[in-house]
Amino acid sequence: MKIGVVGGGTAGWISAIIIKTKYPECDITLIEDELQGTIGVGESTTVAFTEFLKQCIPDWTTFFNETSSMPKLTKRFLNWDGVGSDFYCPIDGSMTQTEEIDHFTYLLLKESKDPSLSSLSRNFNKNNLLDIGLDGNIFLPLPACHLEVLKTSVFLRNKGREKGIEHIDAKIIDVKREDKTNNVLSVLYKDNIDKEEGELQADFWIDASGFHRILSQDVPFISFSKYLPVNKSISTVIVRNGDYHSTTTSTAASSGWIWDIPTLNKRGVGYVYCDKYQSEEEAQLELEKYIGYRVSEYRHHKFESGMLENTWNKNILSVGLCGSFLEPLQATSIHTTVTQISIFASQCLRSTYEEMNKPMTRKIYNKYVSDMIIDFRNLVNLSYSGKGLGTDFWKDIMITDEGKQLIQLCKERLITKFDFKNYEGAAGLGIWMTILSGLNHIPMEVIEEYERIEPNWYEYAKKEYNQVQDKFSKIISDRMTNNDFASMIR
Repeated sequence: MKIGVVGGGTAGWISAIIIKTKYPECDITLIEDELQGTIGVGESTTVAFTEFLKQCIPDWTTFFNETSSMPKLTKRFLNWDGVGSDFYCPIDGSMTQTEEIDHFTYLLLKESKDPSLSSLSRNFNKNNLLDIGLDGNIFLPLPACHLEVLKTSVFLRNKGREKGIEHIDAKIIDVKREDKTNNVLSVLYKDNIDKEEGELQADFWIDASGFHRILSQDVPFISFSKYLPVNKSISTVIVRNGDYHSTTTSTAASSGWIWDIPTLNKRGVGYVYCDKYQSEEEAQLELEKYIGYRVSEYRHHKFESGMLENTWNKNILSVGLCGSFLEPLQATSIHTTVTQISIFASQCLRSTYEEMNKPMTRKIYNKYVSDMIIDFRNLVNLSYSGKGLGTDFWKDIMITDEGKQLIQLCKERLITKFDFKNYEGAAGLGIWMTILSGLNHIPMEVIEEYERIEPNWYEYAKKEYNQVQDKFSKIISDRMTNNDFASMIR
Protein backbone atom coordinates (compact mmCIF):
# COMPACT_ATOMS: atom_id res chain seq x y z
CA MET A 1 0.00 0.00 0.00
CA LYS A 2 1.18 3.48 -0.86
CA ILE A 3 0.94 6.00 2.01
CA GLY A 4 1.26 9.73 1.52
CA VAL A 5 2.12 12.02 4.44
CA VAL A 6 1.24 15.68 4.01
CA GLY A 7 3.28 17.85 6.38
CA GLY A 8 6.58 17.24 8.13
CA GLY A 9 7.64 18.53 11.52
CA THR A 10 7.55 16.22 14.50
CA ALA A 11 4.03 14.89 13.81
CA GLY A 12 4.62 13.99 10.17
CA TRP A 13 8.02 12.38 10.63
CA ILE A 14 7.02 10.54 13.82
CA SER A 15 4.04 9.05 11.97
CA ALA A 16 6.08 8.04 8.95
CA ILE A 17 8.91 6.53 11.02
CA ILE A 18 6.60 4.50 13.28
CA ILE A 19 4.79 3.01 10.29
CA LYS A 20 8.00 2.38 8.32
CA THR A 21 9.63 0.73 11.35
CA LYS A 22 6.73 -1.66 11.85
CA TYR A 23 6.18 -2.27 8.12
CA PRO A 24 9.54 -1.80 6.32
CA GLU A 25 8.00 -2.86 3.01
CA CYS A 26 5.43 -0.05 3.16
CA ASP A 27 5.86 2.59 0.43
CA ILE A 28 5.77 5.99 2.22
CA THR A 29 6.28 9.45 0.73
CA LEU A 30 6.28 12.56 2.90
CA ILE A 31 5.71 15.93 1.33
CA GLU A 32 6.40 19.08 3.34
CA ASP A 33 6.91 22.75 2.66
CA GLU A 34 10.28 23.44 4.28
CA LEU A 35 9.96 27.13 3.39
CA GLN A 36 6.96 27.40 5.68
CA GLY A 37 8.93 26.21 8.68
CA THR A 38 7.78 24.48 11.85
CA ILE A 39 5.71 25.95 14.68
CA GLY A 40 7.56 26.03 17.98
CA VAL A 41 10.71 27.46 19.52
CA GLY A 42 11.04 24.95 22.31
CA GLU A 43 8.87 22.03 23.25
CA SER A 44 8.47 19.78 26.23
CA THR A 45 7.61 16.09 25.80
CA THR A 46 6.49 13.08 27.79
CA VAL A 47 8.18 9.69 28.03
CA ALA A 48 6.18 8.57 24.96
CA PHE A 49 8.60 10.55 22.77
CA THR A 50 11.62 8.99 24.49
CA GLU A 51 10.17 5.53 23.82
CA PHE A 52 9.68 6.50 20.18
CA LEU A 53 13.30 7.64 19.88
CA LYS A 54 14.44 4.06 20.47
CA GLN A 55 13.34 3.43 16.88
CA CYS A 56 15.68 6.13 15.57
CA ILE A 57 18.93 6.23 17.51
CA PRO A 58 21.83 3.90 18.35
CA ASP A 59 22.54 5.78 21.59
CA TRP A 60 21.07 8.74 23.43
CA THR A 61 23.98 11.12 23.12
CA THR A 62 23.61 11.03 19.31
CA PHE A 63 20.16 12.56 19.57
CA PHE A 64 21.06 15.12 22.21
CA ASN A 65 24.22 16.16 20.36
CA GLU A 66 22.50 16.63 17.00
CA THR A 67 19.46 18.49 18.33
CA SER A 68 20.77 20.44 21.36
CA SER A 69 17.81 18.96 23.24
CA MET A 70 18.12 17.95 26.88
CA PRO A 71 16.49 15.45 29.27
CA LYS A 72 13.44 16.45 31.30
CA LEU A 73 12.33 14.92 34.60
CA THR A 74 9.63 17.21 36.00
CA LYS A 75 7.17 20.02 35.38
CA ARG A 76 7.11 22.86 37.89
CA PHE A 77 3.96 24.91 38.55
CA LEU A 78 4.52 28.37 40.04
CA ASN A 79 1.65 30.51 41.41
CA TRP A 80 -1.09 28.19 40.13
CA ASP A 81 -2.77 28.15 43.54
CA GLY A 82 -2.02 31.74 44.47
CA VAL A 83 1.10 33.88 44.45
CA GLY A 84 3.95 31.97 46.09
CA SER A 85 2.47 28.50 45.54
CA ASP A 86 4.85 25.97 44.03
CA PHE A 87 4.55 22.27 43.17
CA TYR A 88 6.09 19.68 40.85
CA CYS A 89 4.54 17.16 38.51
CA PRO A 90 7.10 14.37 37.79
CA ILE A 91 7.00 12.72 34.38
CA ASP A 92 6.82 9.19 35.79
CA GLY A 93 4.25 9.68 38.54
CA SER A 94 4.44 8.13 41.96
CA MET A 95 6.29 4.90 42.65
CA THR A 96 3.00 3.47 44.01
CA GLN A 97 0.74 4.69 41.19
CA THR A 98 0.23 1.14 39.87
CA GLU A 99 -1.19 0.01 43.19
CA GLU A 100 -4.86 0.46 44.01
CA ILE A 101 -4.00 3.48 46.19
CA ASP A 102 -1.07 5.84 45.67
CA HIS A 103 0.30 5.20 49.17
CA PHE A 104 3.52 7.22 48.87
CA THR A 105 1.76 10.43 47.83
CA TYR A 106 -0.70 10.17 50.70
CA LEU A 107 2.15 9.33 53.08
CA LEU A 108 4.07 12.48 52.15
CA LEU A 109 0.94 14.60 52.40
CA LYS A 110 0.37 13.24 55.91
CA GLU A 111 3.91 14.20 56.85
CA SER A 112 3.51 17.68 55.29
CA LYS A 113 6.28 16.95 52.79
CA ASP A 114 6.50 17.52 49.07
CA PRO A 115 4.18 14.83 47.61
CA SER A 116 6.04 14.85 44.28
CA LEU A 117 8.94 13.14 46.08
CA SER A 118 6.87 9.96 45.76
CA SER A 119 8.42 9.84 42.27
CA LEU A 120 11.89 8.61 41.36
CA SER A 121 12.35 11.24 38.66
CA ARG A 122 11.51 14.03 41.13
CA ASN A 123 14.10 12.62 43.54
CA PHE A 124 16.70 12.74 40.77
CA ASN A 125 15.57 16.23 39.82
CA LYS A 126 15.79 17.53 43.40
CA ASN A 127 19.39 16.30 43.57
CA ASN A 128 20.12 17.77 40.12
CA LEU A 129 20.88 14.29 38.80
CA LEU A 130 20.04 12.43 35.62
CA ASP A 131 19.53 8.70 35.50
CA ILE A 132 21.99 8.46 32.63
CA GLY A 133 25.24 6.57 32.39
CA LEU A 134 28.47 8.12 31.13
CA ASP A 135 28.16 6.02 27.98
CA GLY A 136 24.84 7.64 27.11
CA ASN A 137 22.70 4.73 28.27
CA ILE A 138 19.52 5.66 30.08
CA PHE A 139 18.32 3.63 33.04
CA LEU A 140 14.91 3.85 34.70
CA PRO A 141 12.85 5.94 34.87
CA LEU A 142 13.19 7.10 31.28
CA PRO A 143 13.43 10.89 31.06
CA ALA A 144 11.31 12.95 28.71
CA CYS A 145 12.91 15.68 26.58
CA HIS A 146 13.20 19.41 26.19
CA LEU A 147 13.39 19.81 22.42
CA GLU A 148 14.80 22.42 20.12
CA VAL A 149 11.99 21.83 17.66
CA LEU A 150 13.62 22.92 14.40
CA LYS A 151 16.74 20.83 14.99
CA THR A 152 14.59 17.89 16.10
CA SER A 153 12.57 18.12 12.87
CA VAL A 154 15.77 17.99 10.83
CA PHE A 155 17.01 15.04 12.90
CA LEU A 156 13.77 13.11 12.34
CA ARG A 157 13.81 13.98 8.64
CA ASN A 158 17.29 12.52 8.27
CA LYS A 159 16.32 9.37 10.19
CA GLY A 160 13.22 8.98 8.08
CA ARG A 161 15.22 9.22 4.86
CA GLU A 162 17.67 6.62 6.21
CA LYS A 163 14.74 4.26 6.70
CA GLY A 164 13.71 4.66 3.07
CA ILE A 165 10.92 7.23 3.41
CA GLU A 166 10.78 9.34 0.26
CA HIS A 167 10.82 13.08 0.91
CA ILE A 168 9.52 15.93 -1.25
CA ASP A 169 10.10 19.58 -0.38
CA ALA A 170 7.12 21.28 -1.98
CA LYS A 171 3.99 23.36 -1.46
CA ILE A 172 0.60 21.68 -1.91
CA ILE A 173 -1.44 23.57 -4.53
CA ASP A 174 -4.47 21.29 -4.95
CA VAL A 175 -6.11 18.10 -3.69
CA LYS A 176 -7.88 15.63 -5.97
CA ARG A 177 -10.74 13.57 -4.51
CA GLU A 178 -12.90 10.75 -5.78
CA ASP A 179 -16.40 12.07 -6.50
CA LYS A 180 -18.32 9.14 -5.05
CA THR A 181 -16.41 8.51 -1.80
CA ASN A 182 -14.60 11.83 -1.31
CA ASN A 183 -11.42 9.82 -0.73
CA VAL A 184 -8.21 11.68 -1.52
CA LEU A 185 -6.68 10.34 -4.73
CA SER A 186 -3.67 12.62 -5.06
CA VAL A 187 -2.17 15.97 -4.20
CA LEU A 188 -0.70 18.42 -6.67
CA TYR A 189 2.37 20.29 -5.57
CA LYS A 190 4.98 22.82 -6.67
CA ASP A 191 8.53 21.81 -5.86
CA ASN A 192 10.43 24.37 -3.78
CA ILE A 193 13.76 23.55 -5.45
CA ASP A 194 13.15 23.39 -9.20
CA LYS A 195 9.70 25.10 -9.08
CA GLU A 196 8.19 22.35 -11.21
CA GLU A 197 4.70 21.00 -10.55
CA GLY A 198 4.10 17.35 -9.70
CA GLU A 199 1.48 14.94 -8.45
CA LEU A 200 1.66 12.46 -5.58
CA GLN A 201 -0.79 9.57 -5.59
CA ALA A 202 -1.43 7.30 -2.61
CA ASP A 203 -3.94 4.77 -1.25
CA PHE A 204 -3.96 6.19 2.27
CA TRP A 205 -3.00 9.58 3.68
CA ILE A 206 -1.61 10.99 6.90
CA ASP A 207 -2.56 14.64 7.34
CA ALA A 208 0.14 16.28 9.46
CA SER A 209 -0.32 19.76 8.02
CA GLY A 210 -1.00 21.42 11.37
CA PHE A 211 -3.71 24.03 11.69
CA HIS A 212 -3.90 24.27 7.86
CA ARG A 213 -5.62 20.84 7.81
CA ILE A 214 -4.95 20.54 4.09
CA LEU A 215 -6.72 17.18 3.74
CA SER A 216 -9.07 17.52 6.73
CA GLN A 217 -10.79 20.87 6.29
CA ASP A 218 -14.21 19.28 5.79
CA VAL A 219 -14.10 17.32 9.09
CA PRO A 220 -16.24 18.85 11.90
CA PHE A 221 -14.23 20.51 14.67
CA ILE A 222 -15.16 20.24 18.36
CA SER A 223 -14.05 23.28 20.36
CA PHE A 224 -12.75 23.03 23.93
CA SER A 225 -12.54 26.80 24.42
CA LYS A 226 -15.25 26.66 27.10
CA TYR A 227 -12.81 24.84 29.38
CA LEU A 228 -9.46 25.80 27.83
CA PRO A 229 -9.90 29.48 26.94
CA VAL A 230 -6.29 30.42 26.10
CA ASN A 231 -6.13 31.11 22.37
CA LYS A 232 -2.94 33.07 21.63
CA SER A 233 0.75 32.71 22.32
CA ILE A 234 3.81 34.91 22.11
CA SER A 235 7.20 33.20 22.27
CA THR A 236 10.90 33.75 21.84
CA VAL A 237 14.29 32.12 22.34
CA ILE A 238 16.90 33.52 24.70
CA VAL A 239 20.34 32.44 25.87
CA ARG A 240 20.34 30.05 28.81
CA ASN A 241 22.68 31.13 31.59
CA GLY A 242 23.71 29.17 34.66
CA ASP A 243 23.28 25.52 35.50
CA TYR A 244 20.93 23.24 33.59
CA HIS A 245 17.89 21.88 35.44
CA SER A 246 15.72 19.17 33.91
CA THR A 247 12.43 20.97 34.62
CA THR A 248 9.78 22.59 32.48
CA THR A 249 8.60 25.64 34.41
CA SER A 250 5.01 26.85 34.04
CA THR A 251 4.30 30.15 35.77
CA ALA A 252 0.75 31.43 36.20
CA ALA A 253 0.22 34.85 34.62
CA SER A 254 -2.64 37.35 34.57
CA SER A 255 -4.42 35.89 31.51
CA GLY A 256 -2.82 32.46 31.17
CA TRP A 257 0.66 31.14 31.94
CA ILE A 258 4.30 31.40 30.87
CA TRP A 259 6.38 28.40 29.80
CA ASP A 260 10.14 28.20 30.25
CA ILE A 261 11.87 25.27 28.54
CA PRO A 262 15.67 24.99 28.84
CA THR A 263 17.75 23.21 26.21
CA LEU A 264 21.52 22.87 25.84
CA ASN A 265 22.33 26.55 25.33
CA LYS A 266 18.95 28.24 25.04
CA ARG A 267 15.60 28.76 26.73
CA GLY A 268 12.34 28.62 24.84
CA VAL A 269 10.09 31.08 26.66
CA GLY A 270 6.50 31.90 25.80
CA TYR A 271 3.23 33.21 27.14
CA VAL A 272 -0.03 31.46 26.26
CA TYR A 273 -3.00 33.67 27.05
CA CYS A 274 -6.63 34.52 26.29
CA ASP A 275 -7.14 37.63 24.17
CA LYS A 276 -10.48 38.26 25.85
CA TYR A 277 -8.55 39.54 28.85
CA GLN A 278 -5.36 40.94 27.37
CA SER A 279 -4.13 42.60 24.19
CA GLU A 280 -1.07 41.44 22.27
CA GLU A 281 0.88 44.47 23.46
CA GLU A 282 -0.04 43.84 27.10
CA ALA A 283 0.93 40.17 26.77
CA GLN A 284 4.32 41.14 25.37
CA LEU A 285 4.96 43.49 28.28
CA GLU A 286 4.03 40.79 30.79
CA LEU A 287 6.34 38.28 29.13
CA GLU A 288 9.20 40.78 29.04
CA LYS A 289 8.67 41.47 32.73
CA TYR A 290 9.11 37.72 33.35
CA ILE A 291 12.24 37.56 31.18
CA GLY A 292 13.67 40.70 32.74
CA TYR A 293 14.48 42.63 29.59
CA ARG A 294 13.08 43.59 26.17
CA VAL A 295 13.42 40.99 23.41
CA SER A 296 13.77 42.04 19.77
CA GLU A 297 12.06 39.11 18.06
CA TYR A 298 8.85 37.24 18.92
CA ARG A 299 6.62 34.70 17.24
CA HIS A 300 2.86 35.06 17.56
CA HIS A 301 0.29 32.31 17.08
CA LYS A 302 -3.48 32.16 17.33
CA PHE A 303 -5.31 28.87 17.90
CA GLU A 304 -8.46 27.32 19.27
CA SER A 305 -8.32 24.38 21.64
CA GLY A 306 -10.23 21.36 20.40
CA MET A 307 -10.20 18.29 18.21
CA LEU A 308 -11.62 16.92 14.99
CA GLU A 309 -14.83 14.95 15.49
CA ASN A 310 -12.97 11.92 14.12
CA THR A 311 -9.27 11.70 13.36
CA TRP A 312 -9.70 8.83 10.87
CA ASN A 313 -12.03 9.89 8.04
CA LYS A 314 -12.29 8.07 4.71
CA ASN A 315 -8.70 7.33 3.66
CA ILE A 316 -7.20 10.11 5.81
CA LEU A 317 -5.73 9.97 9.31
CA SER A 318 -5.25 13.40 10.92
CA VAL A 319 -2.37 13.63 13.40
CA GLY A 320 -0.58 16.29 15.43
CA LEU A 321 -2.01 19.80 15.46
CA CYS A 322 -4.18 18.80 12.52
CA GLY A 323 -6.14 16.24 14.55
CA SER A 324 -6.23 17.97 17.93
CA PHE A 325 -4.59 20.61 20.05
CA LEU A 326 -5.33 21.44 23.66
CA GLU A 327 -2.60 23.94 24.59
CA PRO A 328 1.08 23.56 25.58
CA LEU A 329 0.40 22.58 29.21
CA GLN A 330 1.20 18.93 30.13
CA ALA A 331 2.93 18.31 26.76
CA THR A 332 0.00 16.35 25.32
CA SER A 333 0.55 17.13 21.62
CA ILE A 334 3.54 14.91 20.74
CA HIS A 335 2.37 12.35 23.31
CA THR A 336 -1.00 12.07 21.54
CA THR A 337 0.68 11.75 18.14
CA VAL A 338 3.00 8.93 19.26
CA THR A 339 0.17 7.05 20.99
CA GLN A 340 -2.33 7.60 18.19
CA ILE A 341 -0.05 6.46 15.36
CA SER A 342 1.36 3.53 17.37
CA ILE A 343 -2.14 2.17 18.03
CA PHE A 344 -3.06 2.70 14.37
CA ALA A 345 0.05 0.91 13.11
CA SER A 346 -0.33 -2.06 15.46
CA GLN A 347 -4.11 -2.56 15.32
CA CYS A 348 -5.49 -1.05 12.13
CA LEU A 349 -2.91 -0.87 9.35
CA ARG A 350 -3.05 -3.59 6.69
CA SER A 351 -1.23 -4.30 3.45
CA THR A 352 -4.04 -2.85 1.31
CA TYR A 353 -6.58 -0.07 1.87
CA GLU A 354 -9.43 -2.46 1.15
CA GLU A 355 -8.31 -4.72 4.01
CA MET A 356 -8.16 -1.88 6.52
CA ASN A 357 -11.28 0.02 5.38
CA LYS A 358 -13.56 -1.64 7.97
CA PRO A 359 -16.33 0.51 9.54
CA MET A 360 -16.16 -0.98 13.04
CA THR A 361 -12.35 -0.88 13.14
CA ARG A 362 -12.46 2.80 12.20
CA LYS A 363 -15.25 3.52 14.71
CA ILE A 364 -13.44 1.87 17.63
CA TYR A 365 -10.18 3.60 16.73
CA ASN A 366 -11.82 7.01 16.55
CA LYS A 367 -13.50 6.47 19.91
CA TYR A 368 -10.19 5.48 21.48
CA VAL A 369 -8.45 8.61 20.24
CA SER A 370 -11.36 10.91 21.12
CA ASP A 371 -11.63 9.47 24.63
CA MET A 372 -7.89 9.95 25.13
CA ILE A 373 -7.97 13.57 23.98
CA ILE A 374 -10.99 14.38 26.16
CA ASP A 375 -9.25 12.71 29.10
CA PHE A 376 -6.22 14.97 28.53
CA ARG A 377 -8.53 17.98 28.19
CA ASN A 378 -9.88 17.18 31.64
CA LEU A 379 -6.35 16.82 33.03
CA VAL A 380 -5.19 20.15 31.60
CA ASN A 381 -8.40 21.84 32.72
CA LEU A 382 -7.94 20.46 36.25
CA SER A 383 -4.62 22.33 36.40
CA TYR A 384 -6.62 25.57 36.29
CA SER A 385 -8.68 24.65 39.37
CA GLY A 386 -6.35 26.55 41.70
CA LYS A 387 -6.57 30.22 42.63
CA GLY A 388 -4.02 31.34 40.06
CA LEU A 389 -3.36 35.07 40.30
CA GLY A 390 -6.95 35.85 41.22
CA THR A 391 -7.52 37.93 38.05
CA ASP A 392 -10.72 37.83 36.00
CA PHE A 393 -9.19 35.16 33.76
CA TRP A 394 -8.64 32.83 36.70
CA LYS A 395 -12.00 33.65 38.29
CA ASP A 396 -13.84 32.87 35.05
CA ILE A 397 -12.24 29.46 34.42
CA MET A 398 -14.90 26.74 34.12
CA ILE A 399 -13.96 23.28 35.42
CA THR A 400 -15.32 20.26 33.56
CA ASP A 401 -17.95 18.05 35.19
CA GLU A 402 -15.34 15.31 35.39
CA GLY A 403 -12.97 17.66 37.19
CA LYS A 404 -15.64 18.82 39.65
CA GLN A 405 -16.55 15.23 40.45
CA LEU A 406 -12.91 14.30 41.03
CA ILE A 407 -12.33 17.27 43.34
CA GLN A 408 -15.45 16.35 45.34
CA LEU A 409 -14.36 12.70 45.50
CA CYS A 410 -11.01 13.81 46.96
CA LYS A 411 -12.91 15.28 49.90
CA GLU A 412 -14.84 12.08 50.57
CA ARG A 413 -12.25 9.29 50.32
CA LEU A 414 -8.84 8.31 49.00
CA ILE A 415 -8.52 8.31 45.22
CA THR A 416 -7.82 4.90 43.63
CA LYS A 417 -6.55 3.83 40.24
CA PHE A 418 -10.07 2.62 39.42
CA ASP A 419 -11.26 6.24 39.40
CA PHE A 420 -9.40 6.76 36.11
CA LYS A 421 -9.51 5.20 32.67
CA ASN A 422 -6.71 2.74 32.03
CA TYR A 423 -5.49 2.58 28.42
CA GLU A 424 -2.30 2.78 26.40
CA GLY A 425 -1.00 6.33 26.70
CA ALA A 426 -3.12 7.29 29.74
CA ALA A 427 -1.71 9.87 32.16
CA GLY A 428 -1.88 7.46 35.09
CA LEU A 429 -2.95 7.80 38.70
CA GLY A 430 0.37 9.34 39.77
CA ILE A 431 0.11 12.29 37.34
CA TRP A 432 -3.47 13.09 38.38
CA MET A 433 -2.44 12.86 42.03
CA THR A 434 0.33 15.44 41.65
CA ILE A 435 -2.17 17.97 40.27
CA LEU A 436 -4.77 17.21 42.95
CA SER A 437 -2.24 17.35 45.78
CA GLY A 438 -0.34 20.31 44.35
CA LEU A 439 -3.52 22.40 44.17
CA ASN A 440 -4.53 21.38 47.72
CA HIS A 441 -7.63 19.40 46.76
CA ILE A 442 -6.80 16.55 49.17
CA PRO A 443 -7.80 17.32 52.77
CA MET A 444 -6.01 15.68 55.69
CA GLU A 445 -9.36 14.37 56.96
CA VAL A 446 -9.61 11.69 54.25
CA ILE A 447 -6.15 10.37 55.17
CA GLU A 448 -7.06 10.28 58.84
CA GLU A 449 -10.29 8.45 58.00
CA TYR A 450 -8.34 5.85 56.02
CA GLU A 451 -5.99 5.36 58.99
CA ARG A 452 -8.97 4.54 61.15
CA ILE A 453 -10.01 1.89 58.65
CA GLU A 454 -6.46 0.59 58.11
CA PRO A 455 -4.58 1.29 61.39
CA ASN A 456 -1.37 -0.36 60.15
CA TRP A 457 -1.27 1.67 56.92
CA TYR A 458 0.99 4.49 58.02
CA GLU A 459 3.79 2.38 59.52
CA TYR A 460 3.78 -0.02 56.58
CA ALA A 461 3.81 2.78 53.95
CA LYS A 462 6.54 4.65 55.82
CA LYS A 463 8.70 1.53 56.02
CA GLU A 464 8.31 0.89 52.28
CA TYR A 465 9.06 4.50 51.39
CA ASN A 466 12.20 4.58 53.56
CA GLN A 467 13.47 1.44 51.84
CA VAL A 468 13.07 3.12 48.45
CA GLN A 469 14.93 6.17 49.72
CA ASP A 470 17.77 3.97 50.97
CA LYS A 471 18.09 2.35 47.55
CA PHE A 472 18.02 5.75 45.88
CA SER A 473 20.81 7.03 48.13
CA LYS A 474 23.04 4.10 47.16
CA ILE A 475 22.81 4.77 43.40
CA ILE A 476 23.41 8.53 43.54
CA SER A 477 27.17 8.12 43.14
CA ASP A 478 26.67 6.14 39.92
CA ARG A 479 24.75 8.90 38.14
CA MET A 480 25.86 12.14 36.57
CA THR A 481 24.52 15.60 37.27
CA ASN A 482 22.48 17.54 34.76
CA ASN A 483 25.45 19.79 34.17
CA ASP A 484 27.88 16.90 33.63
CA PHE A 485 25.58 15.69 30.89
CA ALA A 486 25.26 19.15 29.36
CA SER A 487 29.07 19.38 29.23
CA MET A 488 29.42 15.90 27.80
CA ILE A 489 27.25 16.53 24.73
CA ARG A 490 28.68 19.92 23.76
